[in-house]
Amino acid sequence: MSLAAAATASLRAGDLAVDLHAGAFLSVTSLRDHDAELLVGPAALPTDATVHGQAAGVTLLHPWANRLGSDRYRVAGVPATVADGDGRLHRDANGLALHGLAAAPGAWRLEAWSADRATAALRHEGAPGSPFPFGHDVEVLFALRAGRLEVTTSVHAADVAVPVAFGWHPYLRLPGTPRAAWRLALPSRRHLTLDDTGLPSGKHCEEPADERPLARRALDDGYDALADGAWMGVRDERRRLRVRLLHGYPAAQVFAPPAVDVVSLEPMTAPTNALVTGRGLRMVAPGAAFAAAFAIDVRGYPGRR
Repeated sequence: MSLAAAATASLRAGDLAVDLHAGAFLSVTSLRDHDAELLVGPAALPTDATVHGQAAGVTLLHPWANRLGSDRYRVAGVPATVADGDGRLHRDANGLALHGLAAAPGAWRLEAWSADRATAALRHEGAPGSPFPFGHDVEVLFALRAGRLEVTTSVHAADVAVPVAFGWHPYLRLPGTPRAAWRLALPSRRHLTLDDTGLPSGKHCEEPADERPLARRALDDGYDALADGAWMGVRDERRRLRVRLLHGYPAAQVFAPPAVDVVSLEPMTAPTNALVTGRGLRMVAPGAAFAAAFAIDVRGYPGRR
């Protein structure tokens, strides 16, 4: 079915249901297991914890994830400028451009859907001297099956090489259980040391896979050196949620503000600020394509819903 003029779609497979929205951002606005909501919306979060004060759920951060450390950067000899007054931008408390760019009205298109899958697309023109002057197309495939939502994001470069720095923010919750009782599991990883503005300093430490109570911990931590197939997860006695990094996501951020029952387990194609530092930054050659995929696995424990 064509959805060229539509902004929303709904998918269902077994006990899982998903609602999608294509607006200034591309988001999964609802993920339900047996009608229990597993995502946190923007109204439940402090404004500075949302994407541009507008979005939560599972939202694509494009063309970069998290913060930029400078309003000017250069990649492959191409200069970029992040200008004050650009309505597509949002800045954090330190004045750093945060969470990529909002799209123009109607730029994101939900192009086709069936009962359990949908495709969304965006054309980024990449004007010279803009915040991301690299023309490319983005295509996102959402595929829902019993127990899993899989999201594949593809970047198709136009006539210039395109740096890959996008990511996703899945704001997850375990309904019916307070945050203090959740357990957070992380894979073997390299924990990036962040400076006072939340940017990687260049230092890191190795950490093994572990699982610990989330309790009252306040987290906004960056990681890299993550293997394809690694997963981050949160569970209680009723349900387990896992964000699986299927391929293309060697970096991640984990965000958990202590005042809200939420944890955001964020797949990233490059570490924060990679457009400025070049650390972990990959390029798509002119005319070529790059794809990354993650999945949210949902498992309920029988008799404990």
